[in-house]
Amino acid sequence: MEKVKNCARGAAIQTGSKLKISYFEKSVDDYIGNDALTEEYSRNMGLLGESTDPESKISGSSDIGNLSYLIPTLCPVVKIAVKGVELHTIEMAHSSYSKTGNHGLVVGTKALSMTGLRVLSDNDFFGAVKSNFKKIKKLI
Repeated sequence: MEKVKNCARGAAIQTGSKLKISYFEKSVDDYIGNDALTEEYSRNMGLLGESTDPESKISGSSDIGNLSYLIPTLCPVVKIAVKGVELHTIEMAHSSYSKTGNHGLVVGTKALSMTGLRVLSDNDFFGAVKSNFKKIKKLI
């Protein structure tokens, strides 16, 4: 970003213009996961007869990324389309209300609810979630 700003500054100097840099939206941070929450969610998916892909990760940045720097956060990936359907396509949009999409939504919601219930009812697990968050924050 600093390189782009410097290009704009240079162009302003070269043309004798004034430059004002402003932001039209807030920046978004990358996502930092919480291993304790992720493992519990995956375990719950297994209890519901589903498997999770450990290679399936959130990449890029989003508003959940900003939140993940403040509190322990879980942002699971839920299968709503058949293999090969790319994100941000019309095919993905159609998949979201397909039989596969509906199943993914229901089972994902159940697994999230089970994970949340454990956070609220198991003090040792809640402690592990907080400990994992503190450990990650120290590494950043």
